[in-house]
Amino acid sequence: MLQTLHEYAFLFLDLMGYVIIFSVVPCILWVVVSHYYVYRRGGVDGLVRWHQNNIMKYGFNDVVNSLSILGLGLLALILCIPSPSDPLTTFSTILSGALFGMMAAFVGERRMHWNMIKISAREVILENLPPNNR
Repeated sequence: MLQTLHEYAFLFLDLMGYVIIFSVVPCILWVVVSHYYVYRRGGVDGLVRWHQNNIMKYGFNDVVNSLSILGLGLLALILCIPSPSDPLTTFSTILSGALFGMMAAFVGERRMHWNMIKISAREVILENLPPNNR
């Protein structure tokens, strides 16, 4: 009986590690691609104006939110070892799960403000377009 519980615990930690990996990577890519989209069309000045526009006009600090998602996501990926063979890797995987939970809160907050972020990005991109492309 104890051996069966031990095997189920290993299976749970193993699956939790892979779920964390396959959930964190899209969240990180979402932040990177949205910032790259504004950077590609507006440059560094466009990124700065985008973030200032988010703070001043809409009251949402996307810089802090995005950096939190990236930082917690990278820490979760670094600590996630989907092979619970000893207590250290087990603790590391559980800590990675906790970091993933904190990151999910920031993702939810950014998702809640996503329409505002898109509108602000479009405004900044349209400001930077040359007159003949409008």
